[in-house]
Amino acid sequence: MVRQVRWFSGLVMVVGAGIVAAGASVLDSMPVLFDVAVCVGALMILGGLISIITAGHQVAEMRRKQLLRTGLPARATVRRLEDTGASQNDNPQVILHLLVTPDNGAPPFESRARQVVPRLDVPQPGWRTSVRYDPADPDTVAVYGPIAGPTP
Repeated sequence: MVRQVRWFSGLVMVVGAGIVAAGASVLDSMPVLFDVAVCVGALMILGGLISIITAGHQVAEMRRKQLLRTGLPARATVRRLEDTGASQNDNPQVILHLLVTPDNGAPPFESRARQVVPRLDVPQPGWRTSVRYDPADPDTVAVYGPIAGPTP
């Protein structure tokens, strides 16, 4: 799906550039047409760029929702965190390095999950959460429960 969106977005950008070039050819004879062509072409190029950028995020979110519906349940322990440098509403996005213990008794395995966490309650190593994972691809893990520290 991402490939098709990126291909179409690239096509829109090329058409937009063609419109700008066509507008440039009539600059001297019809300046109003040139202005329209530049505006339309620039909007098409900008729209294509935005589509390319957002397509990856949309597909990642669709995969995450699918995993939450169909993945196998497990408990996970945070081994370490890695800051991505990104944030959402002032909350940091981190990569959680997890030790995943499947509920079905399968052997534990290590995996990672990208997650936005509360900045005032950033998980620490040893904290636990609930996850769902794809048994065919254990690197694909989605956190679906709260990440909680050890209880006193």
